[in-house]
Amino acid sequence: MREETRFVNEEGRLVAVSISGSFLRGVTGFQSKGPQLPQRISVPARPAAAVIEEPTSQEQALIYRLSGDYNSLHADPEIAQTVGFERPILHGLCTFGHSARAVLRSGLVPGGNPAMLRSLTARFSKPAFPGETLVTSLWKEDGSQEIVFQTRVKERGVTVLEGGLAIIGKNSPVVQEALQSKL
Repeated sequence: MREETRFVNEEGRLVAVSISGSFLRGVTGFQSKGPQLPQRISVPARPAAAVIEEPTSQEQALIYRLSGDYNSLHADPEIAQTVGFERPILHGLCTFGHSARAVLRSGLVPGGNPAMLRSLTARFSKPAFPGETLVTSLWKEDGSQEIVFQTRVKERGVTVLEGGLAIIGKNSPVVQEALQSKL
């Protein structure tokens, strides 16, 4: 399933577009149905230009419920076990947010300015658990507006976000205004 949400400001000007997709674990046979998936992004064979390591807390999923996602999979051990997880998993939005922050803290975005972040995409490949350390590795070609990234869990050595791509560009006046109004 693909869902697109458009965000506009008070003047009706488009500020952002959020595109998301859903999947059901263990359900197969739908590869030829619907729109063609984009080509997967691979990380370069060379060492990363930056690596950002950041721990999550044991309470991270419970705190992250403040985003409005009350899915019991993130809080109830019994529910998590019924769908094959050893314990509650971290919200995907939290893992994605940690990766976005790593992009901004990497030194690859001028001044770490969030208004320079034009697009951020990634594929969730495995779950992260609260209390694990997220390690985001980032690659950027000189002069390129694209930053390729992946996020792994240090303790288990598994990739939780793959095919990450951040597009940076000219500072957006609409985003800059929104950021300044929140300060």
